[in-house]
Amino acid sequence: MSKDILFAEDQKVMKIELEDLAATAEYQGIKKHEVPHHELFSKLMTDLSDRGYEAKLDELYISKSGVIFPTQREVDNKGYLTSINDIRGIIVQNCIGKINMKGQGLSDAKSNQQIAVAFTKQGMSMSMGQGISICANLNIFGGQMISNYGASQVPFMRMLDIMASWIQNMRKLRVRDLTILDTLQNVNIDPVHEVDEVVGNLHRLCEMNKKETQIVSPLTHSRIHDLQRGMIEYAGNLTTAYDFYQAATEVSTHQQVLENRLSNTADLGSYFQSRYSAVVDVELDDIAQSVDLT
Repeated sequence: MSKDILFAEDQKVMKIELEDLAATAEYQGIKKHEVPHHELFSKLMTDLSDRGYEAKLDELYISKSGVIFPTQREVDNKGYLTSINDIRGIIVQNCIGKINMKGQGLSDAKSNQQIAVAFTKQGMSMSMGQGISICANLNIFGGQMISNYGASQVPFMRMLDIMASWIQNMRKLRVRDLTILDTLQNVNIDPVHEVDEVVGNLHRLCEMNKKETQIVSPLTHSRIHDLQRGMIEYAGNLTTAYDFYQAATEVSTHQQVLENRLSNTADLGSYFQSRYSAVVDVELDDIAQSVDLT
């Protein structure tokens, strides 16, 4: 029996299952989409299973702005579609999914190793970081995100090689990430002063990025305003750099603009690492991210 995809009037993001994504119409997009989204998720899950890891795709979202519904004329002509909301006629351009790793030193009560994959109209992105249990934030450090589009794009097959190397070295990466998080937890802050300074700095970076694209702006002005509004509400709970960082990633990882979630989160991770000198000297020479990607 066919399934319908229906967004509420004010709903921008919807959670779906992998089998539902696989049931959508094939996305014949630009050449950057070298494999269908559902196939890439399935490939990663199979690879992880073959390596003996316990992995689960717990979060998979599509955005209303990235969904193309068939017209009534297309429904009438194709015959097998029941309505313009029939999942079999819908094209999904934007989606993001998170694969959670369990056991084998990759998870505890506070966090777990996490792989994230995003499809946008521009291409594909992949990252690896820590999923924080209490707030469902994704923490990405070391610039550990790759895309096959944008200024520092990597060919898709090279992306798969890098992800395979990340998977091979997950335990080392988790040690590094947890050490960075511990460092942030040991930095006490004055919340009002720190929020004012960081928000001002982020706005300045945003303006500088308009003139010099090599300058990284972790968030847009709109997302910075979201961060500032949230800080007014939670300022009393911000006692460490870790608290502030999680509040910032709450904005980036849960924003309605799916295509910006991974890049914003990775840039925020690098920003907080730099600001609080949370640079950890962990041996990662055999990890693909450490090599020249050009």
